[in-house]
Amino acid sequence: MMCFSPGRWGGEQFVAIIANTHLLVLEDVAERLRLLVAASAARSQEIRVTISVGGADATKNDTLESLFRRADDKLYEAKNFGRNCIRI
Repeated sequence: MMCFSPGRWGGEQFVAIIANTHLLVLEDVAERLRLLVAASAARSQEIRVTISVGGADATKNDTLESLFRRADDKLYEAKNFGRNCIRI
């Protein structure tokens, strides 16, 4: 069973811990979330809302710090790639 726990992380960032899954599922969840935001009601108000998503999978040697650092690196990679995309 997949467990999804979102929360605010810093100024304009959010973090979600998705337990009991693998990279293909993580990528699918991230893409569905990106598409939902892009199709949000705000778009009809002439305000374009998009998100960039970075993700990483935990390894047995990870600390929370190393896991979040890798996910954060992927987030900035997505932003630098052109935004409104995901990098896992």
